[in-house]
Amino acid sequence: MKNVVQDLTSAGIDWQREKWQSGLGSKFIHQGEKNAAKYADEVIVLSKGVQDYFKETYGRETHFIPNGVNRPQIRELYRR
Repeated sequence: MKNVVQDLTSAGIDWQREKWQSGLGSKFIHQGEKNAAKYADEVIVLSKGVQDYFKETYGRETHFIPNGVNRPQIRELYRR
């Protein structure tokens, strides 16, 4: 049997978002979050708030990798 590495990247706590509050969407997404917190080999989060949430809610350590890039530093052009 092959070992399968599973990871989860979480940008937010989607099951709490308003658009998922009607129907089964919220419950389905929340259960997926619980499974990922329990079974994923690694969890990557895109914000410190979500990192804190996984630690407090599931006791799960995560890797914080911020989304995006740093703004470029604007420098004055050197002319001869």
